[in-house]
Order: sequence, then structure tokens, then C-alpha cells
Amino acid sequence: AGARDQRGFADGVGAAARFNQPYDVVLTPDDVLIIADQDNHRLRAVTLQGVVSTYAGSGARGALDGTRDRATFNRPQGLALDARGDVYVTDLDGYLVRRVSAQGVVSTVAGNGSRGFTDGAPRSARFYGLEGIDVAPVGRTLFIADGNRGGAERNHRVRRISLGPQEG
Repeated sequence: AGARDQRGFADGVGAAARFNQPYDVVLTPDDVLIIADQDNHRLRAVTLQGVVSTYAGSGARGALDGTRDRATFNRPQGLALDARGDVYVTDLDGYLVRRVSAQGVVSTVAGNGSRGFTDGAPRSARFYGLEGIDVAPVGRTLFIADGNRGGAERNHRVRRISLGPQEG
């Protein structure tokens, strides 16, 4: 899906589809690839037949929670999938960790939206790099590679986020 040297946004089939900085991918149990399309501020779905559609995100830059079509992202990067079909997303320039539930609702599960390094309750935590993510199979524990965003900062940390029953 997509075409070399043809950045942009277009849902479609094969080379007719357009991406703008695709970054990470997860494969769902029903054989759909979910792609973090960073500079389109969306998650995209790609079938194994090459059909591309928008999975989540309106395309506007932001941190709005809500239904998949109305929610906003700010450069989604890392992706992880739990056993329930929830997709976890590192929102790089929003300094947040988000979840797209299998029911189609986007919510913020960690981060206060400010850049930095602070441990604490998930929604009070501050992140810097958000370069990678994985989730325990039951979805209650997230692991975040909180790196240096390619710069000289010394954020060489792996963070663990324990989600409470209402969040996970």
C-alpha cells in the first residue's frame, strides 16, 4: 500500500493510497494491519489485500478523546495490541499514551500532555521520548521506551505503567 515518493493522505487500494510518515505497525487477529501515520495524525488500517482506510483520527493535530472518527492525535508513533483487541498508541508530540478500544473509543490512559519525566499516577506522569510501547496480554501493564527523540537528551528509560481496573 502506498507509493514511493508520494507522501500525502488518501484512503484507497494499493499504490493509490497515500501515507505521510508511516512509523509502526501491529497485526490484528483478523489480519488487518494498523499503521501509525505520523504526519497525517491518524491510525490507518490496511487489509492484506492492500485496502487502506482510516482506523482512528480525524487528521487534525490534537489530543481529543472520543470516537475513532472524531478523536485527534499529535504524531502517533508506537503501537501495541492487547488480547482484547485494544490498540495502545504513543502520541509523540502530545506526550501521551492513548488507547483505541475494540469498541472504537479513543482515550488517554497516561501522560498529562507536558514534556518531561515524572513518575506517578498514569494521568499525572510526564514523558519525553515515547519511542516504543508494548502491553501485557491482559492490557493492565504498559511498557514504554521513553528515549531521547533522536537528540542529545539523556532520557534512557524504560517505563512501566500499571493501569487500574477502570483504565485497563
